[in-house]
Amino acid sequence: MKKALDAEMAKIAGKPIKPWRVHDLRRTFSTIMNESPDDGGLGIAPHIVEACLNHVSGASKSGVAGTYNAATYLSEKRVALQRWAAHVEGMVSGRKANVVTLRKRAK
Repeated sequence: MKKALDAEMAKIAGKPIKPWRVHDLRRTFSTIMNESPDDGGLGIAPHIVEACLNHVSGASKSGVAGTYNAATYLSEKRVALQRWAAHVEGMVSGRKANVVTLRKRAK
């Protein structure tokens, strides 16, 4: 499958692409999700990015904290992945994604 993907990407680019590994997609996802919006990223909290990657690491899930923290962060992951989808769609379509962070109003 990877060879077929490489061939298709080379066809679109009109030249062979720099060698890469499938795991590089996870690294790119993590970097863009964690990066500040001012620097071209999505500004997702690190513990949510880790949850999206299905990692059990970081301060919120490792060691003693992980023993007590059984949160799944479903709502937060949903928002993060929707923002990622908008980002990818923007790259594919050539239009910058209009990603806006919404905050709940204080009661």
